[in-house]
Amino acid sequence: MMAVRLGLEVLARSAEILFPLFILLYISFTGLVVSNIKLENIQPVLKAGFRPIWPAVLTFISTAYLPHIVLLMIFPASVNRSDQARKAFLIGSMIGGLILVVIVALAILVLGPDITGKKHISKLRVSQKNQYWPFSTAH
Repeated sequence: MMAVRLGLEVLARSAEILFPLFILLYISFTGLVVSNIKLENIQPVLKAGFRPIWPAVLTFISTAYLPHIVLLMIFPASVNRSDQARKAFLIGSMIGGLILVVIVALAILVLGPDITGKKHISKLRVSQKNQYWPFSTAH
């Protein structure tokens, strides 16, 4: 709430401070969950064709890229060097999309497609399967 009250610059500076922490948590989560991957969970890919996948694809795209529409409303007014900003915006979008794809792929590979599709908090379930986390419930 304070970032909204104090403005866009405060939000951007706090994101710069917290970014290394989030990257460290993401890398540790990804690295520690790799040992629980079961390749059998990826086997039934496209067994029913492309039609059942489209609602999930649209949901993923809207979740990943809808905030960009809001940022593009602010983008032209607050940027001095638009060429560098456009390049950074596109690279950031690609990296963010790649991170989401890796999280979804890990959820499918560890939990399976049925559980991943039914659970709203599948990332929590994936992290609970990890035996190296100190707060994990898997034994």
